[in-house]
Amino acid sequence: MKIKNKKFYIFCPLLVTGGPEALHQLCSELNNLGFDAYMYYYMDDNVCKKLEIEIISVYSNYNVKKCPDYIKNLSNLDHEDNIIIIPEIVNKNIFPNNFKSKLIYWFLACPDDKNNQIYKDPKLLKYYIACQSQEVYDRILNTGFLNKKKCFKLSDYTRQNFIHTDDYLKSFNRKNYITFCFKKKPSDIGFKHYEKIFSIMSDYQDNFIEIKNLSSEEVKNLGLISKIYIDFSLHPGKDRVPREMASTGCIVITGNQNVASNDVDVPLKDRKFAYDPVTDSYDYERIVEQIKYDLKNYETSFNEQFTYRELIRKEKQIFKSEILNIIKEML
Repeated sequence: MKIKNKKFYIFCPLLVTGGPEALHQLCSELNNLGFDAYMYYYMDDNVCKKLEIEIISVYSNYNVKKCPDYIKNLSNLDHEDNIIIIPEIVNKNIFPNNFKSKLIYWFLACPDDKNNQIYKDPKLLKYYIACQSQEVYDRILNTGFLNKKKCFKLSDYTRQNFIHTDDYLKSFNRKNYITFCFKKKPSDIGFKHYEKIFSIMSDYQDNFIEIKNLSSEEVKNLGLISKIYIDFSLHPGKDRVPREMASTGCIVITGNQNVASNDVDVPLKDRKFAYDPVTDSYDYERIVEQIKYDLKNYETSFNEQFTYRELIRKEKQIFKSEILNIIKEML
């Protein structure tokens, strides 16, 4: 069966976050490549019921199509000409073992599983596996449980309105802003790490700017006049905001948890600080020293993160190559 006869159905929750954006990017690139791809929207855990809605407006800039009206539920997708892609938040059991469609299970996040047991689930065997990060890809292969020939890299890419040349980024008169992204409440993961940094840098309290309730364009404009972005979250995937802020010319400083633990996904070298799981802490004094150094020596620090920005600029082309590689290998 020729690939042009195949139809792709991409399952997506009704959310506006990094994961759903990656799902729309995949649909868009498949359509750009001449394939036939559709978004299958669902609400929360009710994956079996398709939502009869138009394309989510915030993603309308992508070349995506809504799932045809004649597709009412999963049984309508049970056909050998269909390829179905689901994110890792979807229950692996939604498709019966005799389902005729080819299935792709996309790990858009790195599960919090120290023993990697999640990758040894027999339910995964009926899927082709796609990995948004090198970290997940390596963890899967290291278990030896899943067939390497059915496991692929499939990243995503930073919004193209953030992509600029270094010469353009150097043209801005930047302020000593230190940007960050989290809601200020104790229940948020990473809250106490930021609080420690704020406490040590009490003289800089007006320099810290939270990325909150901003449109994509407003986030970009903030990044273009700022010098630093700090991120001490769990880094479950190659997170969107650090890459966006790096693309605007901010010096990115992070912790090294999960996906940020390797230098393929997050190549920041000395600006990636070690997390201590025993004390649930970082070396905050060293982090503060780095922040102050980068504020004072912004131009030097900017040049030192060229490799990271260049990798981000190439993401879309890499994404296209990864899609073509998966199609070539699975059909």
